[in-house]
Amino acid sequence: MQGKKKWKHWMRGCMAITAMLAIMPMAMEVQAQHTAKPNIVIIYVDDLGYGDLGCYGGDIPTPNIDRIAKQGIRFTDFYVSAPACTPSRYSMLTGRYPQRSMHGLTRALMPVDTQYLDTAEKTLAYYLQAQGYHTALFGKWHLGVNDSTQTLKAHGFEEFVGFLGGCVDYFTHGYGPMGHDWSVNGEQRREEGYATDLITDYAVRFIANRGRGESQPFMALLAYNAPHYGKTDPSHIVPHTIALSHGKYQGYNVINSLQAPQSYVQKAAAIEDPYRRAYAAMVMNLDDNIGRVLEGLEKQGVLQNTMVWFISDNGGYSESFFGHADNGGLRGEKGTIWEGGIRVPAMVMWNDGISGDKVVDVPVCNIDLLPTLANLTGFQEHIEFNRIDGIAISDVLFGSLEMPERPLYWRYRKQTALRQGDWKLVNGKELYNLRSDRAEASDLATVYPEKVSELRARFKQIEGRFTQGSTECDRRSAEDYEVVAGDAAWCWFSDPRAIYHKGSREQIFYGYVNSKGDVVIGARDLSTKTVETFVLHERLQVDDHNVPAILALSDGHLLAFYTEHNGRFFMRKSKRPGDISAWHEERVIPFGGSRITYAHPVMLSGEGNRIYVFWRGSDWQQTFAFSDDDGDTWSRPQVLLASEGTRNRPYLKVSSDGHNRIDFIFTDGHPGVEPTNSVYHMYYEQGAFYQTDGSRISDVAQLPLSRKAIGKVYDGRASGVRSWIADVALNSQGNPVVCYMRYPKDTDHRYHYAWWDGKQWVDEEICRAGGWMPRVAPNERVKEPHYSGGIVLDHSDANHVYLSREVGGCFEIAHYTRQDTEWHSCLLTEGSLTDSVRPYAVKMPTGQPPVVLWMTGHYSHYTEFDTELRINAVKVNKKREQE
Repeated sequence: MQGKKKWKHWMRGCMAITAMLAIMPMAMEVQAQHTAKPNIVIIYVDDLGYGDLGCYGGDIPTPNIDRIAKQGIRFTDFYVSAPACTPSRYSMLTGRYPQRSMHGLTRALMPVDTQYLDTAEKTLAYYLQAQGYHTALFGKWHLGVNDSTQTLKAHGFEEFVGFLGGCVDYFTHGYGPMGHDWSVNGEQRREEGYATDLITDYAVRFIANRGRGESQPFMALLAYNAPHYGKTDPSHIVPHTIALSHGKYQGYNVINSLQAPQSYVQKAAAIEDPYRRAYAAMVMNLDDNIGRVLEGLEKQGVLQNTMVWFISDNGGYSESFFGHADNGGLRGEKGTIWEGGIRVPAMVMWNDGISGDKVVDVPVCNIDLLPTLANLTGFQEHIEFNRIDGIAISDVLFGSLEMPERPLYWRYRKQTALRQGDWKLVNGKELYNLRSDRAEASDLATVYPEKVSELRARFKQIEGRFTQGSTECDRRSAEDYEVVAGDAAWCWFSDPRAIYHKGSREQIFYGYVNSKGDVVIGARDLSTKTVETFVLHERLQVDDHNVPAILALSDGHLLAFYTEHNGRFFMRKSKRPGDISAWHEERVIPFGGSRITYAHPVMLSGEGNRIYVFWRGSDWQQTFAFSDDDGDTWSRPQVLLASEGTRNRPYLKVSSDGHNRIDFIFTDGHPGVEPTNSVYHMYYEQGAFYQTDGSRISDVAQLPLSRKAIGKVYDGRASGVRSWIADVALNSQGNPVVCYMRYPKDTDHRYHYAWWDGKQWVDEEICRAGGWMPRVAPNERVKEPHYSGGIVLDHSDANHVYLSREVGGCFEIAHYTRQDTEWHSCLLTEGSLTDSVRPYAVKMPTGQPPVVLWMTGHYSHYTEFDTELRINAVKVNKKREQE
């Protein structure tokens, strides 16, 4: 029965099934010969060139690394899933392509980035720990952290010594001048020594403590930074540092440097090129340290039953940074999807299980590591192979050196590739035969057009796995999307900024303010994709607070509501239904007061199509009025929420079901003024206001309301962390859902999602957003440090969220979906040249694809912007990358 259970589970794997059936008997035979599970040591080095090592024909002496190849298997066609640190490590640990990562780990993380490996994405260490393995990581993490280094324990690593970022100075262990990055089991520690030596010191100590006489097996990941360049502080340069480049990051001067101990620089003295000499010294030091690891295993009597993997995370810098690495004649380097970026030196030895001195030329990949070790250590039943992209390569390790042919896939920034058999398709148009042309010198696309078509189709099929159920995850740069307003900005406190309307045409109407101060409404026809615009008010103010909010009446006429920032309240009505080309004269609604800002209109069909409009009025008080005649006349204004002093200004967001209910979220005030800004929720229905749980607060006649009488979604006073609101909607159960931001620091913005489960608010962090969104000159003060990139709910389905977060130093738009208890995400924009911020999801009819608009460009302040509006539609005549 147990065997049948295994077969049933394995049948879930789509691509992996054929290969797994082939290797299963061989893997079971090996396991039968060795009842003790092997110890596992994975040496994952950084930016090593394909042609640097002695065993790969290189000129750097590496006898200890060569020993692994001599006593085991050396791979000639071993690939990594991406030519950069972060996505490569993601794939090695999860067995998945980086395109599956929940938080966009598709390129190397920078210190300001907020992506991280989610604990829902189970790692090799997690599974091995569950199998009784002692687990440890020594060296580089570079997969982001959500809270602290303790996150690594949740990923299965009992011990962690090293650094969280992408690189450090080898001697001072800091990311240039930006701060120390070296910790021991969650505690920041300053230690003397060269980083490669320190990593080995801790690894050898771990092996000694888990060696002879220890019944539990162990797994150690030695993620050396070497020979990746260090990140050096120009004001503190240690001896034997050679600068590759000088630059500035986040206002700090930094040096990318090659660093090695003096004794190794002397060993490499015969090399004339100073950059190659320093690099070779780093590689020779790395080799000696790997020798220390092998010696430690031997000393403890466990080398025989220890599987030792050696892999580089990507190719070396053979062209840029003075070409200090050698990729062995392969085209390209780190950061490219040519062979020099993705084909890496790799080998494995296991004296008890693998016969030595073998060379394997079968294409394999780092995504294969997890399923292979799952087979060998017995946790294959605990993973879902339909979510794993790699396959077990046990047949290659123990058998015939052959296995079923399968495609390997790459997408990195705007580069794509697919290898199947000897053929490789690059960027959807170039074709190479790697058996006869591993240097990728002869493009055969015109000779074999049918092969190009075949590989294009295969690429599209594989990519479909990552976008299933989400049609907009194209991973395009912002510049690839259609511009619907070339000079435009909007704020997030006047909504709806955009609406869907179907009359004689299906259109999206949207409002904005341009850099001349014009208040503008636009219309995009969903069928013809044509765009029309109309200026509602010329040169009102250069201020994005004045964006118009749009309401469609039951007969299709449009109302546009807009204000001056701390000024008058305006309204205009279209002359014809569904047509923005002609409008009645602008009206100034005499709502009184001199500090009116923002407009939030809603219409309730259950109250005879009564229109309510909410705004921030005199003395910052949230105020409203209503109209029963399509806006021709208005009731006297009533204060909804009383303010508490001239500096206190509560912020309000409004949402309605369009029938009987209006939901409100609001704050104590502005987060720049209120250090413990909280989030409150209530709703209106049939003349009265209610707490979230349905208990009555008061009726309209008893206004204004005091915040003290209203329940909180989030208590900033209790947590000590200020917040600001973003959006509110109702979910499919009719319960409210809220998105808002928290600010542990002005430079640390976090997006939160809270929903009412019928009894209480359930609140969870979606992701880190990065720092503030406005861009200013160095040393210039940011006037609005609490402006985040922006987050909005899809009011058609509140399980969907669109947000802007920092990725690689640029704000990008991401789509997050909550399924069961997990968040899944993909980037709508990636590799953009400029920021993409303040997304807005238009409420669409059921079954219609989502429509999302956002700002792109340079935004400094609500009065200083050079931005445009884009929509999630690819530019007309813009060819897709795979066509």
